This record gives sequence, structure tokens and C-alpha cells, in this order.
Amino acid sequence: MKPKLLLTLFAFLSLNIIAQQPTLLPIDPTVRIGQLDNGLTYYISHSENPKQCADFHLALPVGSILEEDHQNGIAHFVEHMAFRSTEHFPNGGIIPYCESLGLKFGEGLNAYTTQDSTIYFMSNIPTLRESTIDSVLLVLYDWSKGLKLLDNEIDIERKVITEEWANTASSQVHLDYYCQELLFPGSRYAERSTIGDTTIIQNCEYDVIRDFYKKWYTPDKQAIVVVGDVDVALIEEKIKALWSDVPKPTDPEELPVFSVTDYPEPRVLTIDVLGTTSLELIFTHDQFSPALRGTDSAYTYDLLMNMVCQMLYNRLNEMIDMPNASIVGCNVINYNVGDKPLLEVVSTPKSTHEQQACKELLFELEKI
Repeated sequence: MKPKLLLTLFAFLSLNIIAQQPTLLPIDPTVRIGQLDNGLTYYISHSENPKQCADFHLALPVGSILEEDHQNGIAHFVEHMAFRSTEHFPNGGIIPYCESLGLKFGEGLNAYTTQDSTIYFMSNIPTLRESTIDSVLLVLYDWSKGLKLLDNEIDIERKVITEEWANTASSQVHLDYYCQELLFPGSRYAERSTIGDTTIIQNCEYDVIRDFYKKWYTPDKQAIVVVGDVDVALIEEKIKALWSDVPKPTDPEELPVFSVTDYPEPRVLTIDVLGTTSLELIFTHDQFSPALRGTDSAYTYDLLMNMVCQMLYNRLNEMIDMPNASIVGCNVINYNVGDKPLLEVVSTPKSTHEQQACKELLFELEKI
């Protein structure tokens, strides 16, 4: 049988958690949380596991979902440009500087873009010297507001991203986006691929990239996260010194919320692809009320969803160990697409056992 990917999308009844008086959960007192007047938020936590090093992150709720049609792929493009020239690290100086600290580009020094977010990070930074901490925070500062976005460097990166697209053209990444077009028609999530449209990447005007950076990389949409063997008060002081003078946007852009709708009945898709056959069943369920976020009710809901995933995973693994098993691998994932939570059950059937695996998997789910 030719390998296929089978996806089924179901509507799924939500777990109803009833709490008479939901109470807010306390914030961990060891985490220093603050917000500057310009909207930038910071989270700092001391940890000596391991000692004498720390992780530094810049996190933004900015991804490919925010792109207009003429910008498809620009969020990811901006992420690439963060490792080119910046205000305090010209000529691509961020990479050689971090390598001097023992980091490897692509490992301890890296970034990633999704449809909903962009995250930059430096891991296992030595913290014995205050000057090192100062320089690493300066890297975060440049990522947040100091990208040069020079014409010649943009042209170099066009080629890099096009090669990246070509190298992943037959990978799971592109398959995932193709599936989203089929599973979520009419949704913005069906229209935006993180790696983007190569025609736009290769030919867009330089200001298309600059405009996206200027519009969305504002302090009110940024968070600095520092965790490790650091003096929390000192890090807070340094963050305030660096970012307090960054102006607050006069007319900040609101982050839109894009919806994914339920299906009135199950939808089945089969896709011919190369590689191992995969069977995926996806259940939509209701979003837990945002008004209850941070409460004991929301925490209970999260615990129950995690328990559902773990128990279902255990059940499927028991099937794998049975004589004449029809599947050889499985996974269960709970995640969101836009404002819609999804429960995804993935299994890998044995060759020529696809129909049996589908029947047995549906039977187990029906019992649950």
C-alpha cells in the first residue's frame, strides 16, 4: 500500500469544570515580574541548576499569522535578519560574540518563528562576569529594537531562506501546512506558512521587511525572560536602564485573534506522501473561559487535559505491546490553533495494517 497520511477532524465535548468561586493562584514569589511604562514585561528567576550560567529569552506574540498577503514569510525573514547587523553588533557581530562565550549558532544561540510567536534565546550563558551579562542583555535589546535591516544583508538572506525552503520542501513542515489548508478552510491559519512564499521572499521591497519589524516589534508586545544563576535585583535594574527610554507606541497595534471553527460532522482526508504512513485524529473542543485564566479552575482544567493525554497515550502503548499489534508508534498532543483547542492522536500503523489500525484506534476512542 502506498504510504498515506489520514487525518480526521471531529467535534469534541469539552471538559466542564465547575467552581463556585474560582480563586486566583498566587504567583511564584521567586519569580520577579514587572512591566515598564512602555509595556515591556520581564520575568526573572534565580536558579543554581546549573550554577554560574543562565538562559536569556526575548519572546513576542508575533508570527506569520499577522502577515498581510504581500508579507507571507516576512515574520520568519525578520527572525533571520536578527543575526545580521544590529545597532550595537554591526557586521553580524552577534554570532561571533556569542561564539566567544562558547555558544554554537543553531544550538545555544538561536530563534524560531511559528504562526503565533517568535522566540529568540541564548542558553547557558556564563554569569561570573557582569560585563558578559551586560553584553547579552544588549543583544536582547538589539533584537527588540535595533535591527539594521540593510539592503545588501536582506539580499543575502533571501538566498538563505530560499535554500531553507528547498531543503524542507518534502518534510513534515510543508505537509503540516498543506494539511492545515484542508483542515481549517476559511481560517487565517490555512493561509499562512511560517517559511512563506518564495516569490515574496525573493522579490519583496526592502521596506516590506522594515515595515513589519517597525509595526510589530514594539515594547508592549515583548517580554524579557532571564532564568539562572543571577542576581535578580541586578538584572531587573539593568533591564530598566536599557529599555525604559524606549518610547511607548503612540497608537499601538492590537493583536488580532483568528478563529478556527468546529465541523458539524467528522471530516476525513487522505494524502499521498512519501515515507511512513501516519494516522492522525484531531478533536476540537471548547476554549476554557479567558476570564478564569490564572485561577484554580483553569489549573484543574489543564491538569485534567494533561491526564486525558497521558492516559490515552498509555492506552495506545498497551496496544503496541499486544500480540498482532497493528501500530508501532503513537503520540497524543493537546494544543491550540488560534482560539480553538485541539486534541490530536497520532499513530503509526504497521505496513499493510492501516485499515485495522484505524478501526482499532477508533474503537479505543469510542470506549473512552
